[in-house]
Amino acid sequence: MSSAHGQLFTHPLLLKKFGPQDELRTLQALPFEIILHSIMPHLSVGDIVSLRKVNTAFYLLTHDPRIWRALLIRFHCPLPLFPNNIEYLLRPHDLQAELLVRNFVSMQQAWESDKPELLAYDSMATHGKITEIVVLPGGEYAVCIVKSVDHGFRVVVSTLDGSCFGLASIATDSEPYDLKAKYMDHGKGAGITLWYTVYSAGKHEESDTEQMVYTCHTAHIGLDTLTICARNLAPLAEPISFLFESITFEYGPVIDVNLFTHPGYDENGNPATVTFMLSVLLPNEIALYNLTTNEARTFICEPNAHQHVHGYPQQVRAARLLNADGDVLVIRTAIGAGLGDVHMLEMYSCSNYGRFRLSPTSGVMLPEYSPGSSLKVSEPMAVETSQGGIPHPISIYVQTQSPRFIVHYTISATQRFAHGTAPWWAYDLKTLQSQATTACPDEEMFIVPGTKRGLILSHTPEDKSTDSIIPKFNLTSVRRYFNPETPALANILRTLPTLEGMQRTLQLCAWRPRLLYRTIRIPEHTIRRMNAFGISAVGWDESSGRTCIATKQDERLHILDVADMPKPDECYDRFDSLQHILKVGRFEPRSPALSTYSDDSWRETHRMLIIDEGSDSEMFTRLWAWFLWLCSSDSTPAEDKVAYLAFYVFCCGVSMLSFYAASFFQEHLFRLCSSIYIS
Repeated sequence: MSSAHGQLFTHPLLLKKFGPQDELRTLQALPFEIILHSIMPHLSVGDIVSLRKVNTAFYLLTHDPRIWRALLIRFHCPLPLFPNNIEYLLRPHDLQAELLVRNFVSMQQAWESDKPELLAYDSMATHGKITEIVVLPGGEYAVCIVKSVDHGFRVVVSTLDGSCFGLASIATDSEPYDLKAKYMDHGKGAGITLWYTVYSAGKHEESDTEQMVYTCHTAHIGLDTLTICARNLAPLAEPISFLFESITFEYGPVIDVNLFTHPGYDENGNPATVTFMLSVLLPNEIALYNLTTNEARTFICEPNAHQHVHGYPQQVRAARLLNADGDVLVIRTAIGAGLGDVHMLEMYSCSNYGRFRLSPTSGVMLPEYSPGSSLKVSEPMAVETSQGGIPHPISIYVQTQSPRFIVHYTISATQRFAHGTAPWWAYDLKTLQSQATTACPDEEMFIVPGTKRGLILSHTPEDKSTDSIIPKFNLTSVRRYFNPETPALANILRTLPTLEGMQRTLQLCAWRPRLLYRTIRIPEHTIRRMNAFGISAVGWDESSGRTCIATKQDERLHILDVADMPKPDECYDRFDSLQHILKVGRFEPRSPALSTYSDDSWRETHRMLIIDEGSDSEMFTRLWAWFLWLCSSDSTPAEDKVAYLAFYVFCCGVSMLSFYAASFFQEHLFRLCSSIYIS
């Protein structure tokens, strides 16, 4: 069996090494299941990688994918789907979780930096003009709409490793728009689900768009099919298949189509994962389809009778399905109300099937903005990917034109209680909070929204042609936005205890980004090259930080990375190294530092250890908090305050010397301790 398809059974070998042996009181005397399930989830990345240095047994155990998937859940970011893990069985793609942890740590460090910069750049030919692009979580795949002279309009699924553009595609009769894609497991197999809308009668400038027919298509490509296509293991005739029956609307236009999966029941009443399609039919109708049971419910939003917006045209801008019970968040705009457009956030409950006229159960108005202000809403992430089942907040970005501002709002979930039922989480408009505001008087902005982060492209408009959703513009800068409520990386990977009476002081000393908006340093020649050939589409992934910018004249896709991305086939190379170790059939009393994979492994280990060299900084935080606490107390003599400050400076100097000494002898001390324990 080849290494690419090999199966690594770890259970028999680990049973021989872990457990009571010669009455040694060490960590290795515990059964490996206890170490794996009860100890590893509470360790930080640095502790796990340090255990990897002890011996071959820990080297193998720390590659278990369940450890790294538990770490990924802490990060609160969009995640790709993983194949089902089989206990005691390690496969090549199971090592992808560890690579994603390394990638997210690198991305978070770059996003927290005051001077983020471009780490890697690549480009690939697309053989057509890309009009829309969606980068999937993890930054490995992207879905694009490509327009070419030879093949017309196509929806293409491609890998982003720079080798070749296009793994599979679907041809369309007319130009598709409103392309969306996400990783979904809807009961028919896990993989990438994509959906788009087309004009059934074609796009004609002379025709009335409200009389045209709109059709929403959904397609799917499985994870196994993606692996086969990416590694060129076997040719496939139709790798992408249509998932559900297409839905046709005889009136519209149709915008903001989204797919959601929620726990529910199938046609026979059995528990199953239910797939919903939510679409907005302009101006004020919401259509919700249960694609699993082929049931539909639609409702028309009643005009808001508030005195500030009564009598003005009201139009739906976006909608999000919040749960399987039919709770829908709707964002409407009263056009021309007051001094500008007024945006209204409203909650609707559509639990019955049929067509109704509904009034909102709750609502809130945003401040007045200038006419023509745009809205961007983030996609709500699945509840199962968040820690403790708490839904992630929904981000809303409002961009005004005169004056030019960008305002970020978040809506959080609160826990609800009812007699006789278990507590549940639900979004509440009372939690609406403004996070940050920035002014951009000289340039226009294009926002790619994320849940806790955002990418902002500053540009000067050049040609606002109607053949693409994104106007053609000259890019001037790329800026990252950091939500001030996002916890720092050190707080994600480690829980810092607080001293009684000092909690408020420690919170004030906690890390926060100095500037929420910072320009990513990109070489000038790279920006000039993209502007010279015309930018036609932009895509960004929040979890990996990868940005994809398509240019139309040279028909290329430019890939910009601010983080350390996994190399192509890196998980297969790691698997070959582990398989070579197990072929020996025994464990060495040291880590396998002489393997072919050792050099890259140690370099990655040191990079990952950087985030956990926080014991000194943690001590400095405590000492500094203690010093501030003493200074704020009137009972502390002045000479004691000076003494504590001198002691703090002394600790800083000693720590710097000890850090360089410890980093030099770290590897030798680990090997010495491991040999003593084993002997």
